[in-house]
Amino acid sequence: MTEKPLLERKRLLESAITENNRLVLSRYIEEKGVAFFDLAKRENLEGIVAKEKNSRYYPGARRDVWLKIKVYREEDLVICGYAPKENGSIKDLILADY
Repeated sequence: MTEKPLLERKRLLESAITENNRLVLSRYIEEKGVAFFDLAKRENLEGIVAKEKNSRYYPGARRDVWLKIKVYREEDLVICGYAPKENGSIKDLILADY
């Protein structure tokens, strides 16, 4: 299956799997990516993944045909302290929201 393009793999999965309350296939949204990303932000999700529809699957590898687009939040924080590593670099920051 890994040599087949994404949309063909999805079609094969759809024909082989019956969805139920414990198993749901992810939907492929071909248009309106910005609106979909905005929805992910409103729902406080981690982000979305954009995939080239003809891309193959490469187990254990990163390829530029799949792009993870993360939702980032901006917050103003104050550094109150830190915990150092044994080598003297910073391990953890102690932050406060104001």
